[in-house]
Amino acid sequence: MKNKKYIITLIVLAVIMFVFSGVVICEASNSISCDDKDKENNIYVKGIVTELRSIENAFPNITFYEDYCLDKNTLIQYYCINNTDSSFKSYNCINGCSDGVCERKDKTPFCGDGICEGDENYTNCPKDCKKINCKDSDKGKDYYKKGILTHTITGYGASIFPNTSIKIEMDICFDNKTLKEYYCSGNNYFFEKYKCPKYCYNGACVDEIPKSSENNNCTDSDGGKNYYVKGTLTAKNGEQITDYCSNDYYVKEYFCPTNYDGIDSVDYNCPNGCKDGACINLSGDGETTEDDPSKNSYLEEKKINNFRVEEGYYVFDIFFIFEDFYIDGVKVDDVQKYYLGGAVHTLYKIPCKEGKKLEAFFVNNYSGHQTRTTYDISQYNCDENAQDGFEQTEEDCPEFYICPDGITKVEWCKKTTFPDEYNEEGSITTSASACQCKINPQEACPSKMPKKPAKHSELDLTCKNSCQYKNKCIPFGTRVEETQTYCSIEEELESQKQIDAKCQNNYECISNACISGKCMDVEAQLSFLKKLWCKVINLFDKEAYEECLVK
Repeated sequence: MKNKKYIITLIVLAVIMFVFSGVVICEASNSISCDDKDKENNIYVKGIVTELRSIENAFPNITFYEDYCLDKNTLIQYYCINNTDSSFKSYNCINGCSDGVCERKDKTPFCGDGICEGDENYTNCPKDCKKINCKDSDKGKDYYKKGILTHTITGYGASIFPNTSIKIEMDICFDNKTLKEYYCSGNNYFFEKYKCPKYCYNGACVDEIPKSSENNNCTDSDGGKNYYVKGTLTAKNGEQITDYCSNDYYVKEYFCPTNYDGIDSVDYNCPNGCKDGACINLSGDGETTEDDPSKNSYLEEKKINNFRVEEGYYVFDIFFIFEDFYIDGVKVDDVQKYYLGGAVHTLYKIPCKEGKKLEAFFVNNYSGHQTRTTYDISQYNCDENAQDGFEQTEEDCPEFYICPDGITKVEWCKKTTFPDEYNEEGSITTSASACQCKINPQEACPSKMPKKPAKHSELDLTCKNSCQYKNKCIPFGTRVEETQTYCSIEEELESQKQIDAKCQNNYECISNACISGKCMDVEAQLSFLKKLWCKVINLFDKEAYEECLVK
């Protein structure tokens, strides 16, 4: 029985090593090797030591140690001792200490400093440099052949595990006319929006759409989305429905979907008005005029809603809309489609100013929403002061944000249904409620802990390279749990930082764990690992599993 548990223990520890690959792992009671990128104790490279102490039939104790600057010139560097324990050394940085490393005077690059610079490349210095490769199956801009592009990054910093990042993009059709063509340029990749002379089908330009791709279960007398001809659609079940004017300027256009059986429709805004189930065509030829972009059938399928993106709203995701859009007959440039909601984390700022083109920004969505509403927002209504967001689930919608001092409360979130505004350019509907939060509530918090008036006995006390606390001088890095503060290198007691806040040293965080520049909730990670541990050693015994959790 003991051998079985021992084997299971080794398996779990192997899994944990896999999860934490890329950092230093020391183990006290079992023979687990130490894999340290900073094996030479390089004072110019920041390292992390993870000490794992495992006892049979007990949950392993995991402690993280990250190199940090004790003050402006002193580096504390952690390392492993014989792969069984951790310790640290103190170094005097002649040129100063910053972000857990000593500053270099001459800034001369060397292999192993974590920076790819100078004459370094992936061949002569894989420790620092990435190998970037781009391949396109259709050899570039071949509009008549569907291509698959593969962009590979190998080497230091490509990813945590494995040390390779692969991005695959495939040529696709925006619609039945417009192709999104990916191509390589050097080691980078880009795409071009290309209008096919006739049709776009299955990621390539074609002279005609294959009959096998058509919806044989549905027919449309006007050939599809032809807004200037009244058509009658016949569905698979024999049901017939005819295009009609919903008002003087909108036509209800029915068409056969290409990806599924049934009926689809779009409300189209006729530039010259709607009459007898079709848009009024001043040219008199009864067909859509391709030379006029405002009359291209695929351009006007989406209405513009001038809904301002303010800092009170989160952004789910950002997609460029490449077609031309018109508001009251005036073309609007750089229109983007935004998904709004209350549970996202934006990785980058989203600035925009009138008259300038926007770059593509990547946004992660952590909300778990399956349905969401889209809003088309013109360039001049973007918020040019948009900032990074916070991760927040819909189920947890706190009214107040607790400042780092643990006392001050500032307004943060409220439950809502997006959006609560609309204008004359088009109605706005919503599919789900959300948590509407301010993006940067911490800006309303006090920047520093308020200092108490000094007592008479404290007036004569002068602390150098330390902080004053209760008529005593305490050194840098000292944590005062009573007030949840720490002594900073500015010789001031500052509030301990909350989870996910940026940090440089462990003592700055309320969790006392600063990993990769962020305050981490180690207890939450340990709780997860404990559940994993108990599940593995009691895989088929529910009662034993529950007992393990409460130990």
